Amino acid sequence: MTQSSVGPVVHALVFCRDIELGKRGEVTLKNVLEVLPVESFPSDAGPLTIVAFVRDLPVGTGEGAFVLRAPGSEGEPLGAWRLEMEVQEAHQGRQQCINLQVPKLVVNEAGWYEVAFFYNERELASNRFLVGVLA
Repeated sequence: MTQSSVGPVVHALVFCRDIELGKRGEVTLKNVLEVLPVESFPSDAGPLTIVAFVRDLPVGTGEGAFVLRAPGSEGEPLGAWRLEMEVQEAHQGRQQCINLQVPKLVVNEAGWYEVAFFYNERELASNRFLVGVLA
């Protein structure tokens, strides 16, 4: 199998409360969400699991990263998590499930938060979730 000339492609970038990885490669996402409810601000919106389904990562070592930006943020990200990744030749061209479990996520305001997935410092995808107060 040859690697795509396009390079790595993110097929999905989702948020959930938890993930289960099976022994045969199966993935179960628990409580997939777009809205994270909190009781007040500031508040802990965690736990949160960020999952990227990525195909065509190059064989060898690379650096992935999830970067979280607050609403209207132009400066420093709210969080950045780097992941050293190793893709074996047998997995070349196959979809990889890259996930990060964030046990605690302190948010100070309501709004749309954005998460981006990077591979070797190149942004491949972004998605957003809403944080709001329970009514």
